[in-house]
Amino acid sequence: MAAVEAAPAAEPVASDAAMKDVELGGAPLDGTAPAFSSHTMAAGGSYTLEAKDLSYTVKIKEGKEMKDKTIVHPVNFVIKPKQLLAIMGASGAGKSTLLDILATRIPRSATDGEYLLNGAPVAANFKRLSGYVMQDDALYPLLTVRETLQYAALLRIPNLSRKDKWEVVEDTIRALKLTACADTICGDDRHRGVSGGEKRRVSIGVDIVHQPSIIFLDEPTSGLDSTTALQIVDTLKDICSRDRTIAVTIHQPSSRVFEVFDKVMFMSKGHLVYNGPPSALATHMTPLSKDPLPQFANLSELFLEIVDSYEKSGTVEQLVEHRKEIEKARQRSVSNLEPESTHHEPQHFANNFFAETSILLHRNFVNVLRTPELFFVRIALCCVIGLVLGSVFWNIPGGDEGIGQLAGYSAFVEAFFIFTSLEALPIFLNERSVFAREQGRGAYRLSSFVMANSVVMLPFFFAMALVFTSISFFMVGLSSDNANFIFQVILIFTVLTAGNGFATFVSGIVPDALTGNSAGTAVLAFMFLFSGFFIPASQIPRGWIWLNYISMFRYPFEGLMKSNLDLLPASEADLRQQYLDDYSIDGWNRWGSVGVMLTFTVGWRALFYVALRLKYGSKR
Repeated sequence: MAAVEAAPAAEPVASDAAMKDVELGGAPLDGTAPAFSSHTMAAGGSYTLEAKDLSYTVKIKEGKEMKDKTIVHPVNFVIKPKQLLAIMGASGAGKSTLLDILATRIPRSATDGEYLLNGAPVAANFKRLSGYVMQDDALYPLLTVRETLQYAALLRIPNLSRKDKWEVVEDTIRALKLTACADTICGDDRHRGVSGGEKRRVSIGVDIVHQPSIIFLDEPTSGLDSTTALQIVDTLKDICSRDRTIAVTIHQPSSRVFEVFDKVMFMSKGHLVYNGPPSALATHMTPLSKDPLPQFANLSELFLEIVDSYEKSGTVEQLVEHRKEIEKARQRSVSNLEPESTHHEPQHFANNFFAETSILLHRNFVNVLRTPELFFVRIALCCVIGLVLGSVFWNIPGGDEGIGQLAGYSAFVEAFFIFTSLEALPIFLNERSVFAREQGRGAYRLSSFVMANSVVMLPFFFAMALVFTSISFFMVGLSSDNANFIFQVILIFTVLTAGNGFATFVSGIVPDALTGNSAGTAVLAFMFLFSGFFIPASQIPRGWIWLNYISMFRYPFEGLMKSNLDLLPASEADLRQQYLDDYSIDGWNRWGSVGVMLTFTVGWRALFYVALRLKYGSKR
């Protein structure tokens, strides 16, 4: 894949004149709205969360037996509005698992105990009432901050006009202190964009633009310096003051960050060992420490050290008992509240299928236009390869020699377009990360994502097929018959769509681009081996012949060969039949190859859908 030069910024939405009116409806609003709009959202109201003996146990295999392992032991606590909560603990303490339980990323059916929302059991529409900010910043790198939030608003906010949605976006930008970088691209390793702290705030904005009353954040300060981390937590504190219920996991905050939280919970090996305000931690930990507490110590770090010593001695239960004794005196519960009617009629998605697909399709289209390796680099490659093949196979002669060259030309063309489809794997994997974040909170349907992903590249693929065929077709000296030219454009178009479908499917099942390239290339190499070019189908051993039937390379090879051999003069009919027999090319119509490649295209997309459904449909 061609390298992409770093750029300081992209043109903002407002400067894309050709796309402006279609995509996002004009310039952003000015004005002096409050930090958050007063428009009524799907998640309006304030919410109190309560856990009663909430626990999580999984089955693990020990030897030949399956045994229970408790990841989170029974916990009891209350999280109130306007109360910024931090869940802390060492790695493996269970804090992220507890956050996932609270966010219902782990299904309620997999947990024990009670989980209440304003005194009533959490209902099916909880994800629509809440936002979840993942630890990794999964964003489209070439979209600006404003564009990113605008697309999130289109996908997440129901029942508002576009003008009102834009007002909400501008309110969110101001609240997150992103005004100065609103028209800068998000960026990644190859494209210079916003800073790490700004990117973190954009990720937060994506999941709060629909103004959920409950917000969960997994390690929002991870990888940030202490100053930037403090800015992030201060922003969360400001949002929380607007009647929001916010819970975050955090590993080792600085003293200044720690003091911002209203309430902290410390976890140790799945046990809750402290639950209270930061100001009470010193009093809580004094009896637990063998030595006097240092005067200016970071209390969170010091308590984690104490917890670690109890873990090493196997006496974590003493920490739990100490917490319970202290809480007995000040235990306050909301369990005596009358359950409120907080669970609105579940609205699983803000838009219907067609609206979702349209929004996602447009976002993908903008992303393709701004990502050179997805289109412009490949168009350039089509020109170069077309010229190279045209010069190498210049005006293929008739007879045995010419037909042999035609076979080589046909095999190379299909191999080039199918193998190079794997170049887009890193981009597809980033899109998968964005999907995991957005779909996990009910932003849109999986089917809408797959449909938009499938359709967006079709005009670009047709342009590539047309450019390549227009150059190579006449240089190679293939029949000037118009029908043959049109057929080859369409066939190469289907080769591109099938190859892209395969690469997309691979991106749905592999953990990273390196694994995907290795596995994908190996599979394609086997398919190419059994395409019929190297070994005719009639000579392939019976045990391997099935690979010939499922080879994506077989059908375009046969289609190109048959398309050109059918146009040989009647005087060469015997020669034509000889080569059809030599390559075991069936006597079907050449358009059958197009039909099979379209079937591959649909099949790979269907498998991509299944892969994502299995990967994200029932997992946290």
